[in-house]
Amino acid sequence: MTVPPQGPGGTAPDRARRPHVLLAAHGSSTHPGSMAGAWALACDWTLRRDELEIAGAYAAFWKAEPSLRDAMGWLPAGPLVVLPLFMSEGFFTSRVLPTALGLHEDAAFNAVHRVDGRAVAWMQPLGSDDRLLDAVDGALVCAARERALEPGRCTVVVVGHGTERDVRSSARVLELVERLRLSRRWHAVHPAFIDQAPRLDAVAAQLQTSDTLLVPFFASEGMHVTDDLPSLVATAPPGCAVHQLPAAGAGPAGVTVALDLLADARRLLS
Repeated sequence: MTVPPQGPGGTAPDRARRPHVLLAAHGSSTHPGSMAGAWALACDWTLRRDELEIAGAYAAFWKAEPSLRDAMGWLPAGPLVVLPLFMSEGFFTSRVLPTALGLHEDAAFNAVHRVDGRAVAWMQPLGSDDRLLDAVDGALVCAARERALEPGRCTVVVVGHGTERDVRSSARVLELVERLRLSRRWHAVHPAFIDQAPRLDAVAAQLQTSDTLLVPFFASEGMHVTDDLPSLVATAPPGCAVHQLPAAGAGPAGVTVALDLLADARRLLS
């Protein structure tokens, strides 16, 4: 397979000793927008490779090309950092992705593993970092202010993908919900999911306040965020306005967390 063009150019000796970076994302064969963030980050980091002390950055996907299934075959040789652009330590990041990349299931995060003689720094998912939860809290306050909403009269719904195959998939959403409840800033805070209970359409049908802020706890502005969520909240009662925020992992906070994880990975490999 031809190496995708977002990777580095040149073969400078110092660059040969630096790690390559693989941004591992879900992707979609039918919704290109879900991959835009990963592509943009890979291109930006490759252009800044000397500043970031990396050889270059690549994006690969589970449901699109270039595929994570054969990434280890086309990535250049040398040390590698893998950053999962996912929001939880759940089914994909603990089972699917490690197996696809030649690691064992439940491979330890933030640790260096060996794959066919290559040192691989396998990092925690983007959504596992507490700073992302802090950023969501701040984004909610800003969203209420911009819309002239009184927080004490607003409901907040945090929606994630979830799956009944792995309870860890919902853990970060539930943790964020508990953190927001403890702030006592909002009238009510509820969790909701696409693929497990409580499902978003059922939660939306029970909303009682005139305004609800919807937080998509997703890594990108993909199909779930742009298509599924607006459709599912259509069950909200008449007179209940639902204000949807951008995907939690797709904004500046997500980029900052990714850079911090990269710095951690470089230290692990040094």
